[in-house]
Amino acid sequence: MDDFEFLNEKIINKINIGIVYSDPTGMPVYANKAAERILGLKVDQLTKLRSQEEGYLILDFDGNIFPKEEYPSAIAIKTKKPVREVIAGIHEIKRRHTTWVMLESEPEFLEDGITLKRILTTVTNISSQISIEKKLRFQTKLQSLMMKTAKTYLSGLQNEPEIAVQESLAELGIFLEADRVYIFDYDFEHLLCNNTYEWCNAGIKAHKDDLQMVPFAIMEDWISQHSKGLCIHIPDVNALPNNSTLRNALEAQSILSLLTVPIMNENKCIGFVGLDMVNKKHFFTDQEQNLLKIFAEMLSNMQIRIDSNKKIQESERKYREITENIADLIWTTDKEFKMNYCSPSIETIFGYTPDEFLSGSVNEKYAPETIEKYLEIIQSFKEKLKNGTLSNKDLWQLEGQAIKKNGQVFWFLTVMKPSWNTENQVTGILGITRDITKEKRALLELQESEERLQRIVNSPTHYVLRTDLTGMHTYWNKTFEKEFGWMYKSKGLAKGDSLTSICSYHHKRTQEVVMECIMNPGTVHQIELDKPSKDGGIMTTLWEFVCLTDANGKPSEMQCMGIDISDKKIVEEQVRKLSRAVEQIPLTVVITNLEGNIEYANPYTFQTTGYTQEELLGKNPKVLKSGETSLEEYQHLWGNISHGKEWKGIFHNRKKDGTYYWEQATIGPILNEEGEITHYIAIKEDITERKKIQDELKDLNLHLEEKIKERTIKIENANHSLINANKEAQKANQAKIDFLSKMSHELRTPMNSILGFGQLLQMGELTPIQEKGVQHILDSGKHLLNLINEVLDISRIESGRISISVEPIEVYEIINEVKESLQFSANQKNIRLTSQLNNTVPTYIRADRQRLKQVLINLTNNAIKYNNDGGEVNISVDIKQASEDGYTPIRISVSDTGMGY
Repeated sequence: MDDFEFLNEKIINKINIGIVYSDPTGMPVYANKAAERILGLKVDQLTKLRSQEEGYLILDFDGNIFPKEEYPSAIAIKTKKPVREVIAGIHEIKRRHTTWVMLESEPEFLEDGITLKRILTTVTNISSQISIEKKLRFQTKLQSLMMKTAKTYLSGLQNEPEIAVQESLAELGIFLEADRVYIFDYDFEHLLCNNTYEWCNAGIKAHKDDLQMVPFAIMEDWISQHSKGLCIHIPDVNALPNNSTLRNALEAQSILSLLTVPIMNENKCIGFVGLDMVNKKHFFTDQEQNLLKIFAEMLSNMQIRIDSNKKIQESERKYREITENIADLIWTTDKEFKMNYCSPSIETIFGYTPDEFLSGSVNEKYAPETIEKYLEIIQSFKEKLKNGTLSNKDLWQLEGQAIKKNGQVFWFLTVMKPSWNTENQVTGILGITRDITKEKRALLELQESEERLQRIVNSPTHYVLRTDLTGMHTYWNKTFEKEFGWMYKSKGLAKGDSLTSICSYHHKRTQEVVMECIMNPGTVHQIELDKPSKDGGIMTTLWEFVCLTDANGKPSEMQCMGIDISDKKIVEEQVRKLSRAVEQIPLTVVITNLEGNIEYANPYTFQTTGYTQEELLGKNPKVLKSGETSLEEYQHLWGNISHGKEWKGIFHNRKKDGTYYWEQATIGPILNEEGEITHYIAIKEDITERKKIQDELKDLNLHLEEKIKERTIKIENANHSLINANKEAQKANQAKIDFLSKMSHELRTPMNSILGFGQLLQMGELTPIQEKGVQHILDSGKHLLNLINEVLDISRIESGRISISVEPIEVYEIINEVKESLQFSANQKNIRLTSQLNNTVPTYIRADRQRLKQVLINLTNNAIKYNNDGGEVNISVDIKQASEDGYTPIRISVSDTGMGY
């Protein structure tokens, strides 16, 4: 590096242009970073660019291999003159990548100006510019070639296909500047290869005749590659191994470079098309390879078309036969859309003869909306025909409703396209019409089925779930997430397994059904599962499990659909209860169809009639007729129940053993959800014993009527006597009242005197014994006076002369007076007399003081009188909350510890 100390290496490494220094022999000795980046090699690796064995080719602008002696640095060394603007492509064979660069080389001399010191070569990356330029040039030439080739095929394919192929080879060779273009056919039946077509440039020797019936064994590698659809590209034959069979064969034909592309018919290789370069070596670019692939595809299509053309005459021969017998309607029109032909199948589809259909009006054969669509197609056809844009690719479809000759409406599908004559002129329209009524109905049914399925998937009542074979969720609908998502809050439904939402006691049942599904994919299995509900309860669900398979038929997923049947289970239980009730009820229950034949009878029916189940089911209840019920009664019965009404009545029927019995029957219709009568039900009770008792009662009632009349007369006489006696009693009662009133007044006067003297005695000085005796006199007197007052009150009440004196009364004061007046009586029976007053504040009420006090005395006195010795009597006051009308209720209670009789 001493020779380069003058270089400012730091500056050189910052520029984007590659700089390479070579010694006078052309050996690279220095390269800056830009050069290493553009060329993809370090300075000590740059010699690899000169050798194809190292994996690199240097190409000129046209894709030919650059001779080493024409490298810019080689020319600069040789001429000692600068070389400017040389475009080269550095192609990396392994990556099949080409980097396009502009090279400029300039010699540098020693001080004598003659002796070379080094060569400076600059490298500029122009890949993007070259790519754009090549693409534009290639696309322009390619379009021209493809149009010319297509025209060649279209004009010569039908009559002279060999000439058309030969001309296309010449056009391709000239376009690609190739020396030889050829086509080989593979004969896999005989394992031979034949050169069928060949074009050679001027001065190039042809080898077609030499390459006939070539054994596959010679070209096994080529056949193997072509059969896989792969190309064979040899840019330099000289690079092939020396003395190899392939190299020797190619050198015998003076070939320097070649490219072959397989001709594929679908997935089968039928031959190949190839390019040879004889005068110069050439690296075929991707564009050139793609062009040859397109050409190979055109050849394949051409071969297919040639085969098709061979069948056209046979097709034309059969065309009339087909059109005469095909189920579809084939018809044609002129350019004005006037129909000029229709096949005989018109009679099957429309019911018209061809002549009737051609002469009739369109309006009577199609629905109005269909006619509108038909007119739009006519307008589109005429516009394209007028502006010259009509082509054989134009196609119109018309689906609608048509009307048969008998008036029946049906669905049809018509496909229409322009028809052309041999001069490629439009002659009108070719149409094919098919009756698609069945397909339309099937499609509608399919759409309805898909809609039903979609409704099920999105149903608010159906759960849809998919899991893998381990039970992990792969899909669930919103209904499942709404109902059971709360159980997967921690890890989510996506990471949850199906057993989480199933009660543990049903896990084993679930696993068994899943295994059964996996063992029998596609088979639906039903299972009832209990699941926890959000409210803490248990919900019963019904599921259908089915195992789905993958493309190889192996089990891959579980499809599960379920519904909540909790309410249904409740209803089923109710139905079971009702069924058990009907089975066990001691009444005859019979259900018949609309013809009256018995479809069901409960066990009690067989017990009552003596018939067995086999003898009654399917029979008419008339087998029980005794003949005593009138025809009018049966007509009335059927008139009611057939009109949805209920009939009640009594039958005198006959059992199997001939015994007659009475039945009270209620018969009515059973209606479905639409209110239609589907069955009749009869509920009958054996009333033979009751009927017997009723008859006996009737006989008894006949005798009772006379006795009742006699008894009625006696009662009427007795009533007159009672009325007179009542009057006498009222008079006596009035006398009693008057007597009691007078007596009470007469007794009150001396009693008051006795009480007065007792009080006077009490005011004097008395011994304890005397004081106790006087107190007894006073108490007894007061008690007797109270009795007199009560008698007086009774007389007043009965006479209606009682009076009430309402005044403000202090409740607690009244209670204390009652306690004081009865304390002596309580002490005598060792009764503890207490009062429970919840409020110390005086409480006033409006009442008759004497009457209130008398009521409390009577209640308290009774409590003392009928209490146990040593018992307790309590008087309590309870003041309630004031009512809305402003009154405050007060309850006074007298309670005791007596027996409570």
